[in-house]
Amino acid sequence: MTTAPAGRPDRVPHGDGPFLPGHVRLRTTDPEAAQRETARLLTPHRLRNYGERSEFDARVEMVELGAVSLLEMRFGAEISIERAARSRHIGVLIPVAGAFTARHRQVEFTCTPQGAMAVLSPGEAFHMRWSRGCTVLSLRVAADALRVGLGRLGHDAGPAPLKFEPCVADPTAVQAVRGVTQLLAAVVGSYPSLERIPRTLLHRLCEQAVSTVLIALPHDRSLALFQEDSPIGGRAVREAVDLVMRESEARHTVSGLARQVGVTVRALELGFRRELGCTPTSYLQRHRIQRAHDELADAVPGSGVTVMEVAMRWGFGNAGRFATSYRKEFGTTPSVTLRRQPLTDSSAASGGDARCG
Repeated sequence: MTTAPAGRPDRVPHGDGPFLPGHVRLRTTDPEAAQRETARLLTPHRLRNYGERSEFDARVEMVELGAVSLLEMRFGAEISIERAARSRHIGVLIPVAGAFTARHRQVEFTCTPQGAMAVLSPGEAFHMRWSRGCTVLSLRVAADALRVGLGRLGHDAGPAPLKFEPCVADPTAVQAVRGVTQLLAAVVGSYPSLERIPRTLLHRLCEQAVSTVLIALPHDRSLALFQEDSPIGGRAVREAVDLVMRESEARHTVSGLARQVGVTVRALELGFRRELGCTPTSYLQRHRIQRAHDELADAVPGSGVTVMEVAMRWGFGNAGRFATSYRKEFGTTPSVTLRRQPLTDSSAASGGDARCG
């Protein structure tokens, strides 16, 4: 059983006052009401109070940021939590006051401030017993977001949920996850409401949280994540290029292409760099802007074709960025191309294989 060394404080400072002020989702002295509400907010579980009823004082602060959620939970009295094996999230539990003992996969361990933290994998049962006065910070990430994040890091997670080591005591990992949790909370706390937070900022911070969880916490894909990939052969690159060339609209993603040709994202990137001198992302960009150009150039006047319609079909959701990229590539604007007469067969762009350069 893991315990904190003697002399460590039983509380880790994480800011003055509540962790997420203004985001209290539950406050009750009734254990039955706490059971119902925490099960509704989080995952089905059984909560049992072992202390005096007068000691029980449940408070849950919670912010949901799409696939990522932040929580601070305390119950006052000594309690136990039995979580069912139905969660679709990973939950990282970081004690900041008191301690809790957890039992998972027939292993029992103790988590304390400045010591170990617990990691609850998606779809697995978990038992915990919290000491009197225990307070826990939690970072929750949806299993689907973990799969997407693993793809961004160059690896296909496959259909099965990731399995994390339940007890993490490595100081570097604990500090990394605690740091990104506190950073998210600090950003949330600096705005009067969630709606005021810039979407791009929030999106990047959540991506950072997902990447931190995948890189810092050990799991069953960690070895593959840190394993160096070798570049693939020309055949797989040609297969990926053929898939792109057969698109009638922007459909493929880099991770999807890698999956279809049977390689990792990182291997596909290395293969594209060696064979074509560019990344798969830049290849897709060049191909799709060429296809958009061809459609605009071939449009019949009065047919109702619009620049935005064509741009959206080829994956360019922002009109301003599309126009900038288009001018850089073709030396004119999409609207000017659309107003011109269709090109003759002898002068039309080939619309063929995109080239990197």
